Amino acid sequence: MNLSTRIFLSLTIVLLVVAAGLWIIGGKKNEYATETTINASPESVFPYLTQAGHMKKWVSGLTNVEDLTPLKENDNGVRGGKKTLRVVKDDEGNQTRYDDEVIRFEDGKAVSVQSTNSSEKVTRIFQLDLNEGKTVLNYRVKTENAGIGRMTAVFQKNDYGSQIESEARKLKELVEANEPEPAPVEPIYQNPSFESP
Repeated sequence: MNLSTRIFLSLTIVLLVVAAGLWIIGGKKNEYATETTINASPESVFPYLTQAGHMKKWVSGLTNVEDLTPLKENDNGVRGGKKTLRVVKDDEGNQTRYDDEVIRFEDGKAVSVQSTNSSEKVTRIFQLDLNEGKTVLNYRVKTENAGIGRMTAVFQKNDYGSQIESEARKLKELVEANEPEPAPVEPIYQNPSFESP
């Protein structure tokens, strides 16, 4: 084997090892959580988690939400399955599209949404509990890189921990300010024609 062939094979092996390492490191799942108490009932807070008009005021970079399918109820009585297309703009002006699916929806209590795109899967989980007339909001985010995102994860700047703390603060301020209701909008994570039992 001549010298150029050895160098080529050595570089190929090094690149494969680096790629495998990036793939393994990028496959790590992360979870972030914050909790805040909001001086309002869970029923008052819940629309801020499910209606686009409210969400655009506190969800980082949210610019557009488009409904694709309605909310459904499965055989066990669990509501979910609604699909939306969501567009988020980052600080540099880059837009990212997410395919969202509601995986859990309990009026006034909880909503969980799984968002996917070509490079990541993000699950946002909101749990609302009543405590002495106030809402205790538990906000968790689970992330998992997918596709090419696994290879580039170590080079990306995703600080979901700070982001959800900032979003929870904005949500608290917004709800507690008793801001007037925005113009009626189509709820994005609920079926407006569905009547609660």
